[in-house]
Amino acid sequence: MKAALRQRAAATVLLALGLACAAHAQPAAPAQREEAAAQRELARVREVIRTLEEQLRAAQADRTQASRALEEHERAIAAIAAEQRTLDATASVLDEQLAALDSTRRELEARAAVEREALGQHLRVAYALGREDRLKLLLQRRDPAVISRLLRYHGYFSTQRRERVAALEVTMSRLRAAQDAMAAESHRLAAVREQQAARREALAAERARRAEAIAALDAEMSDNRTRLASLQRDHQRLADLIKKLREALSDIAPEQEPPRSFKTLQGRLPWPVSGPIARRFGTPRPEADLAWQGVVLEAARGQPVRAVAHGRVVFANWLRGFGQLVILDHGAGYMSLYGHNESLLREPGEWVNPGDPVATVGDSGGHERMGLYFEIRHEGRPQDPARWCNRNARFSASL
Repeated sequence: MKAALRQRAAATVLLALGLACAAHAQPAAPAQREEAAAQRELARVREVIRTLEEQLRAAQADRTQASRALEEHERAIAAIAAEQRTLDATASVLDEQLAALDSTRRELEARAAVEREALGQHLRVAYALGREDRLKLLLQRRDPAVISRLLRYHGYFSTQRRERVAALEVTMSRLRAAQDAMAAESHRLAAVREQQAARREALAAERARRAEAIAALDAEMSDNRTRLASLQRDHQRLADLIKKLREALSDIAPEQEPPRSFKTLQGRLPWPVSGPIARRFGTPRPEADLAWQGVVLEAARGQPVRAVAHGRVVFANWLRGFGQLVILDHGAGYMSLYGHNESLLREPGEWVNPGDPVATVGDSGGHERMGLYFEIRHEGRPQDPARWCNRNARFSASL
């Protein structure tokens, strides 16, 4: 009977423990399911975009050799620029570490100087007390009080001397370690500087080859009719891309909702770069009888291009006429486009917040003038960015 009761009690305890463990495990399960669902959605979005990019490349298969060369060199420039950014960041970290180590070295040298001076003073005082050892003091002094006091002094100075010598040894050991670390970091920094120099040379060579490709492309479009037809194809290619993106992503529910509807942000968005407008929306393009569907903002090479609002990257690749292009989907049919970049900083499917860098300013797409090409579209139709962006606006999490 008692055995049965003990078995039932044990079963009850095990059941309670099982329920408690399940209760603790329950909060983690939904979070894991949500994470898995988010990963599946991201994979699906990227697969859709990858398919569209393959279709886009197939549609451009009839391009001329000069056009293909331009794309090749601009992609190479983007890759080298990305390597440069990594090297620059590494060099910056190493510079900071070297500065910190140098500061530590100076502090340790100053401390060692103080400790050496204190030890020297201590030895001078000990010398002033007399060079007799303790046995001589016992034999030569008659007053026990004097002998006792001198022995205490000697013992005190002996202990202090050992402590000061030990402290100096610790300081010198730390100083040697700091000097060794500085030497190692200096060696690493020198190697990074060499890599930076090599990347700069490679970048200059690619830009020279890009200039040759642009010259060849210009020679192909020597008359205005050919240039106009090329620009019209570029515009149509972008319009088709946006349409396909909207159609392909329409049945994929966003995993994140923007803090506010993009429509309510009109007139309150910051500009993606801080620079004057060089080409305004709707004005004629100088090279052909077409109007600008966006704006061109003057900016220095390498300046960060920032997302104007919360959104998802739906395209990040090279497109003829627009170069290295990023397209953000802001929901409800709104998209923002950032073209002519030197390099891209985001992958398709990623979510970005207002102010997040998505690219760096360049002149890709065969353009000779540095700057950012910027568009805002709704349901595929271009909008005037000047009606949406405000020079006094600041990036905020509510955008």
